[in-house]
Amino acid sequence: MQEHQGNNIGSIATFEITHQLDLTGFNPVTFIVGLSWTKVPFREQGGRIKEVIEETENGMLCTYTGSIILPCMRDEVDLVMDKYLGQKSVVRITDMNGRIYIIGAPGLPVEIGSTGDTGENFTNENAKQFDFKIAQPFKAMRA
Repeated sequence: MQEHQGNNIGSIATFEITHQLDLTGFNPVTFIVGLSWTKVPFREQGGRIKEVIEETENGMLCTYTGSIILPCMRDEVDLVMDKYLGQKSVVRITDMNGRIYIIGAPGLPVEIGSTGDTGENFTNENAKQFDFKIAQPFKAMRA
């Protein structure tokens, strides 16, 4: 991945995921011995996170949505990511400016979904996109 400078760069730098049951504590995040974040390699400039914070009649609601794109639909990607689809996950994202977001929490899982597309023509990109979203009553933790 290229080195970038400045503090107003788009995209995300790293995407890491874990199951909620792998955690022994949450503030700070601590893991069962031998477990840690699973780093997911994705296409450079192929990730984004969007934060929306709203005031509701029940208090603050923080919604985080985004996606990462993994080039080429392949078995190695499925082996890593399939175990997180439909499961209770927590995600740690670092953006290109070095800002870290830990979204999800015990009892508040991040929803993960995927879409694969081979394209219609030889020149189309074959890729798999993983989307994530969560609405939680607090801002993303910072690490």
